[in-house]
Amino acid sequence: MKLSFMIVTYDNTENVREILGQMETFVDELVVAHDGKEVDNVLTVAREYGAKTLEAMPYMGYADPHRQTARELCTGDWILWSDTDERWVTDGKYIRDAINNADMNGYEAIYVLRDNIYRGLLESHPRIFKNSSSFRFNDIIHLTFDSVPIAIQDNNIIIKHYDKHDEVDENGYYVNLDYRREKMLRYKNAQNYVREKYKDRPDILSFPGLNYNYDDILAEVRRK
Repeated sequence: MKLSFMIVTYDNTENVREILGQMETFVDELVVAHDGKEVDNVLTVAREYGAKTLEAMPYMGYADPHRQTARELCTGDWILWSDTDERWVTDGKYIRDAINNADMNGYEAIYVLRDNIYRGLLESHPRIFKNSSSFRFNDIIHLTFDSVPIAIQDNNIIIKHYDKHDEVDENGYYVNLDYRREKMLRYKNAQNYVREKYKDRPDILSFPGLNYNYDDILAEVRRK
């Protein structure tokens, strides 16, 4: 069975190098899309790992609008996806076996556990899906998908949400304040864009991920 792994990034060369180095050990195909025109040779680095790459236009400031485009480059039977600030904790052989079992039992997606460092909890996310399934990404920040096909939960597959640029010191202050501010500003702009685009869709506007107060987050950006 052929497995594809896909990410969408903006710059973030160091994180891209780390996650591709991890995933190439057990998947068969790597796909990396860049949000807008390439910055800092990140796609050049991705191609060092044999990844398919593309500059996904236009620049949006967040990954979600380009995930479906990246998905369409994947040729694997099943697709795994994550963000550049995440790491798959579970052994690759276990993941392959879990996908084989899901496939044989008629499932089309696998929910895994995501360790969210910001909210301090484990969240269930559909991060593995069959390429032939109806799974489709959308452009809604933090919502990501329109529908999920018949799925199974596997609590033994864990993704850790981790970005070394978000590290804090012993007093709970962010080490890289500029990076944190820039990231929250991009999320704020993306949220405003989506809320305007879907202003006539109360079902979408009620989604909690579209109601974060980024002004408060930016005002307290020095806190852990």
